Amino acid sequence: MSGKRHFCTETETKQLLAHYGVPVAEGAETASPDEAAAEAKRLGFPVVLKVSHPDLAHKSDAGGVCLGLDSEVAVSAAAVRLLALKPGARVRVEREADEGIADLILGFRRDPVFGPVFMVGMGGIFAEVMADRALHVGALDERSAASLLEGLKGRAMLEGARGRTRADRAAVVQALLALSRLAYDRPDVEEMDINPFRVYALGALALDGLAVVKGELEAAAIQGSSAKEESGGERVRPLFRPASVAVVGPSSTGRKAGNIILENLRTFGYPGTVFPVNPSSATIDGLPSYPSVADCPQPPELAVLAVPYHQVEKVVQDVARAGTRHVIVASGGFSDAGEEGRRRERELLRFCREHGIYLMGPNSIGTLDSRFGFCTSIGRLPPMPPSGISILGQSGTFATGFALEEITGRGRGFSKIACMGNKADIDECDFLEFYAQDEDTRSIGIYLESVKDGDRFRRAAEEAARKKPVVVLKSGRTALGAQAAASHTGAMAGADAVYDALFRQMGFQRVEDFAEFFGVLRSFDLCPLPAGNRIGVVSITGVGCVLAADACGAHGMTLAPITSRTRERLESLVPKWAAITNPADIWSTIEQRGPFEAYRSMCETMIADENVDILLLIAVLLEEGAFDAASALAPVRAAHPDKPLLACYLGGRRDLLDDFRAGLESIGVPVFDGPAAAVKTASYLVARTRLLARQSARKES
Repeated sequence: MSGKRHFCTETETKQLLAHYGVPVAEGAETASPDEAAAEAKRLGFPVVLKVSHPDLAHKSDAGGVCLGLDSEVAVSAAAVRLLALKPGARVRVEREADEGIADLILGFRRDPVFGPVFMVGMGGIFAEVMADRALHVGALDERSAASLLEGLKGRAMLEGARGRTRADRAAVVQALLALSRLAYDRPDVEEMDINPFRVYALGALALDGLAVVKGELEAAAIQGSSAKEESGGERVRPLFRPASVAVVGPSSTGRKAGNIILENLRTFGYPGTVFPVNPSSATIDGLPSYPSVADCPQPPELAVLAVPYHQVEKVVQDVARAGTRHVIVASGGFSDAGEEGRRRERELLRFCREHGIYLMGPNSIGTLDSRFGFCTSIGRLPPMPPSGISILGQSGTFATGFALEEITGRGRGFSKIACMGNKADIDECDFLEFYAQDEDTRSIGIYLESVKDGDRFRRAAEEAARKKPVVVLKSGRTALGAQAAASHTGAMAGADAVYDALFRQMGFQRVEDFAEFFGVLRSFDLCPLPAGNRIGVVSITGVGCVLAADACGAHGMTLAPITSRTRERLESLVPKWAAITNPADIWSTIEQRGPFEAYRSMCETMIADENVDILLLIAVLLEEGAFDAASALAPVRAAHPDKPLLACYLGGRRDLLDDFRAGLESIGVPVFDGPAAAVKTASYLVARTRLLARQSARKES
């Protein structure tokens, strides 16, 4: 049975559950109608009969369950039918369980990256149809087990809704803790499904169950960096701030990717020593060129390879001779290029590990550190204004197109960028650990396609989110996964659902696309965290008020109930005929006072209200309503540094939009395309506030 999946019978499953302390329904497995009738008489009527065979995992679907049998004759007849369903089948007899308060589904699936993933949901035969479930990645304790129940939409059924008796939640928590012990004690159990798990006012029972086990565990591939005794921060630092760098591959013609790297290093003002390497040129871009890395006057702390893939092996051997310990391989043609490329990558990684070399890539355009003046991008970039945002991802787009758009379109930049490429060695865990420690990084953005080491990623993610906001864009949200799941638990805990659960546990803010990704990161960088979720809205148009209100309802935000004093002040700023509330439509004030004074005075009044945690300004960028937004709102922002001020627009002239956005973001006011994006981003700021409050409460307790 080595390597094969084995479906345990219900009896085998319940024996395993009972051993770990999960309460199971009393019963026995029988081989004949007479045995079944005798067992039924012993248990007492009415009873339930179920077919028992490894090939009939889902008994109800096969017609293998008979309920409410109240005599030996009825039991014998039912047993005859069930035994005929499959050669070698047996029949399990159980006393019929009393009606409970709720039926749940409990279980776990062993994820290939993150290990055991636990699930609780509303159960019964429609468990997958209802799809009301919550997931937790990693071992459970009492707090995390209890919080799983809070994630259910149907949790009111456990809490005595509509006059019902309250369910014994503690019994559910204890069963989940037993499952956690089982999962970590028994690595041969790949999946466990208890459905239904019937909960009573006092106690609970596992009425059915399915375990999927493996005869032998396959050895997991051990992946990671070449010298694990060093932390991720120590491995990664020279990739951002090397004292010296060798760039291998530029030419005297100036047409190679290596030449663009040299140009970016000059543009960014890199303060270290640069060694161009090309055996065919004496000088490149005004710098002495060297035949090999080993020929440089001193061992470079970092080597960047921008050469064809077939030259990489020879150059890395040269890097080893030079004593250089960090290398970025920009070349493609490795695991990104089929089986032969994967073989080349394995050989490259093996050599690097044998020689103590830390490898970034291959297929990586490397790193960028705006404050240090370091950039290995193969796309030409203008000087980058630093910010507190650091990004990591597998795509080179971050250090090319996205960086260029941020610099030229918004006049802003990033603190650090890491384009990991194929991440054969250095990966997302290393960069997360480094960013968590980095004083220049105030918020972290991750574009994630996959994770190599689930345990290490979970630890690094938890530490990073404890210190800084983390925004994640994970691709593959709709992928179904390659392996068909056998149990309900497996079917309901697909790969993306596991990532989703992990991100919620860690306190990551998961976004849908790159526009949201950068908008949320920008807001964390520019804005203080709000005290609560109450928004004040100042809008040039009524439709902005309505859209903002709808967005608040969609994202768990509320419109602030302004005080009578604030209402009086707002009324003093509008014509007598104009009604004013929150959201505030200020078109009449603009007509009366002009856009500059209208926005300044209305925003100042609204944000000063003690019930307003966040202010949202909505503009339409017309020539008739154009104003210097930065000058109007800078005093407002300065007077209330503890409250986020966000802005958005509903159409207008492109040149006016550019001025509006650049001006406001220069004073710490992020600008969005419409109220929905702004309010959703505000909800992420609130989520961070609440996460920190929970962390503080746990620390105090």
